[in-house]
Amino acid sequence: MPSLKKIKTVDRLVETLRRAPHYILLNFGTTSHQKLEEIRKKIRIDKESRIQIVKNSLLHIAAKKAQKKELAD
Repeated sequence: MPSLKKIKTVDRLVETLRRAPHYILLNFGTTSHQKLEEIRKKIRIDKESRIQIVKNSLLHIAAKKAQKKELAD
């Protein structure tokens, strides 16, 4: 049974996916620290952008609920 924390995380992700016109997915295992810092600096410029780190399994669940087929596969 999923924990309350994971359920809330998925619910927030569903809301984010439904209202966000664009999103970028990164594999943190293969992305260098320097590249991540560069991305963070660029995102800080735009006040409406943000970085959110989530588990793949929770993202897949949220994508299905948000009907984002391109992410759910």
